[in-house]
Amino acid sequence: MNIQDVQQLVDEGVTEISINAQSLADARPRAGRFLVRIAVLTNFLKEIEEELPKYQTLVNAQYAQAINSAIGKGITEKKVEAEANPVYSEAVENKAKLDALRDWVKNYIKIFDHAHLMYRQYSRAE
Repeated sequence: MNIQDVQQLVDEGVTEISINAQSLADARPRAGRFLVRIAVLTNFLKEIEEELPKYQTLVNAQYAQAINSAIGKGITEKKVEAEANPVYSEAVENKAKLDALRDWVKNYIKIFDHAHLMYRQYSRAE
């Protein structure tokens, strides 16, 4: 599953959260669809969390390489120069983007979990 598929899944889920006469009549299947979305997002979250260590290793390797190639006299000067290294900066940015994606997915899992519970309660009230 790629990010575009996940984005579409989230967008569809967000539109299904709203409560109206049609959604109340459709409560049981909606609760099920939210549960499926949670399962899919949880699987995608697992993929992200498996990738994070690879990104951290890349960040560490790029930092070590940038420190070794830095020209400064002291360690502080070398650190400053290493952090300005474009290859290292790109690795840090890529890891930060993956961290942000992980947090985004976690938040939608929570949102859809609440929607699942809400529609499950509505289906019981029928």
